[in-house]
Amino acid sequence: MGSRPSNIHIRIAIRIGRVLDVVKRLEKHLSLYGQKILLMRMEDKVRMRNTKKSWEDMKMMMMREIKKNTPHEDGGQGKDEEHEEELGRDEDDDDEGDEEESGTEDVEDRDEFFKEP
Repeated sequence: MGSRPSNIHIRIAIRIGRVLDVVKRLEKHLSLYGQKILLMRMEDKVRMRNTKKSWEDMKMMMMREIKKNTPHEDGGQGKDEEHEEELGRDEDDDDEGDEEESGTEDVEDRDEFFKEP
């Protein structure tokens, strides 16, 4: 038996490498979707208590946590400047008129937020 691997062994190794790459990508996506589902569940719980202000605080906290744990395309972790603008908090801190808003606007915002990249 020679010390060189045969062609069949090389092809098997290449296929295994490809499968492992796919598995890594799937793990990353599943983790992100799991975090988004958790965030949606938290939103529903908070909505039941009718505390919009506390939902905004909780959403910002969760988004910071997701950002910290999300590997970026360039290989690093940290802040994504373009995405941070989307996550910006409303500067409207007054509570006047908050009760008049309909709940459908929040649902649309949530759907926009969870749109697939």
